[in-house]
Amino acid sequence: MYTNFYLKNCLHPHSYGRMRKLLLIMKITTLLLIAVILHVSAATSLAQKVTLNEKNVTLIDVFNKIRVQTGYDFSFSTETLENSNPVTINVKNEELTDVLTQIFRGQNLEFSLDNKIVTVKPKETSLLENG
Repeated sequence: MYTNFYLKNCLHPHSYGRMRKLLLIMKITTLLLIAVILHVSAATSLAQKVTLNEKNVTLIDVFNKIRVQTGYDFSFSTETLENSNPVTINVKNEELTDVLTQIFRGQNLEFSLDNKIVTVKPKETSLLENG
């Protein structure tokens, strides 16, 4: 009625196809697990954390401190930052985008992130703000 599954049954000539199929399934499962683990670790490393405690400093000083902590470069012209206000910020282990949003609040500037480069440019005024 029931057959016991022993090693001798695995070595039977008719069971070679089953063993090959089982090994293929195991290889595919291992490959998928590795891919998922790498994806999760990559996603967590993208969230850059920043700690700053600055009072009435220039934007360039803040940009340099962020660059040292995160490795992100800043792209801007000196004319863009001429009329910027001094920055006071106190954050601990916050995400880069949140910190940048805080820094640019109250400034006449905006930023965009692309491939570890933060581009700073004058804020575009809309027709509603002009009228």
